Amino acid sequence: MLENYLENNSDFSYKFILGSNGSGKTHTLNEIYKSYPSRALLITEDGELKIESTKRKVHTDIEKQKYVIPSDERMYGNRDRDEVDIIVDIEERIFELLKFCNEKISHLDKMQSLSRGQQKIKNILTIIYTTFLNPIDILLFDEPENFLDDYFLKMISDLIAFLSKSKIKVIVATHSSRLCEL
Repeated sequence: MLENYLENNSDFSYKFILGSNGSGKTHTLNEIYKSYPSRALLITEDGELKIESTKRKVHTDIEKQKYVIPSDERMYGNRDRDEVDIIVDIEERIFELLKFCNEKISHLDKMQSLSRGQQKIKNILTIIYTTFLNPIDILLFDEPENFLDDYFLKMISDLIAFLSKSKIKVIVATHSSRLCEL
C-alpha cells in the first residue's frame, strides 16, 4: 500500500501512520524498508537502527563538511592494516540536518543523567549523525514519541522538519496525534 504510494508520489516529504496497537503500522514500515534497503533507514521503537543490509558508519566532520568512512578493515576492528579511510563530501542537502543533530547531541551530552526518552532521542540523533546519509532518501520511524515529554516531542518534530528539508522522505508509525499536530 505505502510502497506503491512511494513509487507514484515522489513529491511528499512526510507521512504519518496513526493507529492502535496491532493495526499493522510496524509491519508496514518493515515492508517498505525491505523494498528500499539501500535507500532507507528504519529506526525502531527502541531508538535503534534496524540493520538488514550494511549501512556505513562514519565520522562526520561538520567543519570540513566531510564524511570520513573507515576502511572495511578498520570497520571490523583490524587496526593493524594500512587501509586508507575514504573521505566524501557531505551532500549539501543534508548539511543543516547534521548540524541540527550535532547541536542537539551536544545539548544532551551536557545533561547529568538521561531519562529513557532522552537516551532514545540521543540514540536517534546519533544514528542520523553517524550514518552515511548521502544515498539515503527515506527514513522510517517506529513510534519515536515513546517516553518523550513535550519538549523532546517538539525536538522529534523539528528533526522531521530538517529531514524533510534535506529531501529525505519520512514515514512515522505512531500512536500520538500530538506528534502529528506538531
